[in-house]
Amino acid sequence: MPRLLVMDDDADIGIMIGDVATGCGYDTKVIQDSTEFIDAYEAFGPDVIVLDITMPKIDGIELLRSLADRKSAAHILIFSGITTQLIELSAELGKAYGLNIAGQLTKPIRIADLRARLAALLE
Repeated sequence: MPRLLVMDDDADIGIMIGDVATGCGYDTKVIQDSTEFIDAYEAFGPDVIVLDITMPKIDGIELLRSLADRKSAAHILIFSGITTQLIELSAELGKAYGLNIAGQLTKPIRIADLRARLAALLE
């Protein structure tokens, strides 16, 4: 079963994404504290990561850099409530780091869009 790690500081959004992912056939882990992300990544070994870019403590850009340092092969979906341009710039930065950026989503996340993106990664 493919593993999916959700990183969002908003517990409700993280749980919703996790529920959708579970419904798509993923073994899912949801975390809210960005300082716990790398430990969770290393322990869980996700195939897919859904990563919020704007978080307190350690932001998503720093987490992308940490994933690049670890040569992560996971598919990464970037999302946030910031402007579409900034999400796209974050995705381009992730690609420049050599990461497998699988797409971008904006908040509020449309469940149908999320489900379609997650299902496509299973094909």
